[in-house]
Amino acid sequence: LDHVGIQANSDAELAVIQSRLEQAGISGAEQRDAACCYARSNKYWTQDPQGIAWETFHSLDTMPTFNNGDEEPAASGCCVPEIPTSGCC
Repeated sequence: LDHVGIQANSDAELAVIQSRLEQAGISGAEQRDAACCYARSNKYWTQDPQGIAWETFHSLDTMPTFNNGDEEPAASGCCVPEIPTSGCC
């Protein structure tokens, strides 16, 4: 299992999720306009105590290729970014 995802219906909803996670002391990494999985999305990544990455995202548009074809996989939104660890657990 690489990561799990939660889709937000709008950037406003994504911001609410991000705010609630931060208020709970869960740090994360933000990605804007990331190209991955045939979509361009805004994302907020966190990690649970077992080390599983959680991706919350709002899809902005579709793309004809998996990662837009012009980026290396590590530079695209398809790879889990470096997620700062919180003081939890």
